Amino acid sequence: MKASDTPFWQQLYREQRPFFLFFALFFLAGTALLFFIDKGDTILYFNAHRTPFFDVFFSVITRFGEALMYVTALVLFLWRKRYIRALSVVVVALSVTVTSYGLKSLFAHDRPITFFKTTAVYDQLTFVDGVYINKAATSFPSGHTMSAFAICFFIALAFPHRKYISGSLFVLALLVGISRIYLVQHFFEDIYVGAAIGMLLAILIHGLTRRVARQLKAPSD
Repeated sequence: MKASDTPFWQQLYREQRPFFLFFALFFLAGTALLFFIDKGDTILYFNAHRTPFFDVFFSVITRFGEALMYVTALVLFLWRKRYIRALSVVVVALSVTVTSYGLKSLFAHDRPITFFKTTAVYDQLTFVDGVYINKAATSFPSGHTMSAFAICFFIALAFPHRKYISGSLFVLALLVGISRIYLVQHFFEDIYVGAAIGMLLAILIHGLTRRVARQLKAPSD
């Protein structure tokens, strides 16, 4: 069977098996975790194990859920002369922005800082110096996590069968999600859902990119 005859989802899984397997483990573990922990428990856990090294580490790693990764991907694809995929990076960015903003406005869930102010443990919380704590009702889902999983998976999709790239990009996206909990910006359920939506957006835009590339007879990867 030719690659072009292989069903889209089957080919996608073969090309990005590490990312899918790691995500499946994360999703299953996350589902179990949500059943056994109370809201905010993961934040309290990281708060109790905070160190100067991780304060700096997660303050830096969280930036990979912002414009930095999109600019990096754009430059990468332009350098490789994959112009359709480079344009698609912009589509990913816009899709994540619109989806994140729309869902946050729809659910209007309180951020952790607002939630904890109503509990007895608020005075026990410590925060990372120099990190602005968002107080708006925009907690669900995590836009940074959605962004990280979308762009990291989209980059991985351009390098089929490269296991080390696929696995490394998953780890980076997951660390961005963890950073949002560590920095007291989001609850676990926020990054859990944000990760799933981010991957879904990347897959949809990847499929669109391939279709356009085939019609134009241009390389997409």
